[in-house]
Order: sequence, then structure tokens, then C-alpha cells
Amino acid sequence: MARTVLFLCTGNTCRSPVAEAVARQMFGCFGLEFQSAGLDTISGLPASEESTAYVQSTGACLLDHRSQPVTAVNLAEVSWVIGMTRSHAAVFRSRFSSLFQGRLGILGAAGVDIGPRGATPEAEEVPDPYGGSAEFYFEVCGRIQHLLAGWEPFFKGLANRKETDKMKIALGCDHRGFPHKTLLMKALAARGVAVEDMGCPGTDSADYPDPAFAVGERVADGRVDAGVLICGSGIGVSIAANKVKGVRASLCFTPDQARTTRQHNDSNVLCLSGDGIEPEAALIVFDAWLASEFEDGRHGRRVDKIIAYENQHQTLE
Repeated sequence: MARTVLFLCTGNTCRSPVAEAVARQMFGCFGLEFQSAGLDTISGLPASEESTAYVQSTGACLLDHRSQPVTAVNLAEVSWVIGMTRSHAAVFRSRFSSLFQGRLGILGAAGVDIGPRGATPEAEEVPDPYGGSAEFYFEVCGRIQHLLAGWEPFFKGLANRKETDKMKIALGCDHRGFPHKTLLMKALAARGVAVEDMGCPGTDSADYPDPAFAVGERVADGRVDAGVLICGSGIGVSIAANKVKGVRASLCFTPDQARTTRQHNDSNVLCLSGDGIEPEAALIVFDAWLASEFEDGRHGRRVDKIIAYENQHQTLE
């Protein structure tokens, strides 16, 4: 079944229909489906003349578009909901968080899932052109097309990713990372992701190398698709996990760092700081990391050098 992305605005006659049509033209080859809806609209309204004209200039078409409100029905098969503004995301979250188990983002923050509880990141927003000049409409539509380009690696990854019921992730922590691990486990369970909990079981003092080795070994031998580790600083688990042959563990504090280490370093274990980042922020970093894909090319050459050195110099037991 094709994965579906739903673009969200207020009236579903200007911004979100443009995003839907342009995304379908840009990324339809990935096998994704694109839809749009409005938070405060009625069904059956055509797209605005200015939006239709802009989309026509790109080679796509909005003549058949008719507005629709967001409902539980049209959310049923949606993987991502993407708002034009932070306000759209906040309103959607307040109305539909109990019904929606997919990912929620903002067009200006490519690949960042703010989820049902996460903080809404600062991001470039798409203003409402309603009532403005034709020039302003075209400026806004051009901004939508520009911001969509930043989603290309994430849409490609979304199209190629395994179904969540087949994905398995190993989680591990020491006592200072336990609250973060608990939130991540709940979020993954809600998405149908299989989780292997490698400890620790609570907030009593625990040694970080133990879960780090356990998670690393499961990632390295393919028993799980990826791993996440949390200790107080995040440094201890990253050092320990990187002792396991085949592991590329990366300590990240921001979504940008998380995306980069996946894209450039082919990171397969994410390390987080229990003391340096709140659990909700850790979930945002995790989602950015998991949504990203290795870009290969020159980065592949560099990772291959790491693997070759590891193969030549790591002592075999």
C-alpha cells in the first residue's frame, strides 16, 4: 500500500492544494500519495484562481481540486501530516492527536516530527495569500515549491522504508536515561514498531556499558534495524557502542545533527544525553534521525574507509 502525505492549511483552497499538486509532480515517482485538507473549510470549494494559475505554470493541474475538511476518515491511511504554519500544526494536534498515530510536521522544517507532545520548532512559515495580489500569491506558491524541495530525501526514505510492523529497534539506557527510554518506547509502540528493551529497568544506578554492548551487538548482527542508547551525557554509551564491530554510534542533540549523521555517516545507533536534552526533545531528534537515509556517493567512500580499517585492525576474539 502506498504511503500517504496530507498537506494542511486553513481553507484548503490556496496553500495546501498547491503543495499537494507540486509534491505529486516532484515526488510522484517515489510511489507516494499526496492529499490536502483544511482545518476550517467546507467541502467542495475549488482552488483559488491564483493558485490554479501557479500550479499550471509548473505543468501540473488544480482544475479538479475540491476542498475537504480534516476528518478521522481521511487521516486513517496518512503517514505524515504537514502544516503550512506552526499554528496549523498546533491546532491539528489539539484536535486530532488522539486519532492520529502518524507523524506531524511543518513544511519549513523538513523531516522533523513534532508528534502529539513535542515542541513545535522554529521554522519558515507559509503565509496565507488570501486577499493579496496575484504577485503575492505567486510569491507564496514559489515558497511552497522551494520548501518542498527540502523534503525530497525524507519522501524518498518514506517510500523505501519497511512497514513499521516489520521494523525492530533496540533501546538501552542507564539510570539517567530511563525517562527518555520510557517515552521513546511508548511512542514506538503507538506506531507499531517492535522494540527490544535492553535495560536498564528503572532509576536505580546501572552501568552504561552493559546496555550499550547489548544494543550494539543486535544492530551489528542484524537482529534489529537500528538502536538507541541514552546515558547521562550520551558520551559513555557512544564510546561503548562503538567498540562493537559494525556499529556507527552518533551522539546528537539536535534534529540537524541527527539527519546529518544518518545522511553522511550511515549511523545505525543514535546516542542521546539524558542530562542534556528533555525527553520530548529527544523524541524529535530520534524522528529526524530515523526519517533520514544514507546518501552514499562520496560519503559512502568515507564510510567504506572506516569499515576497512575496522576489519583490518580490530582484534578478533
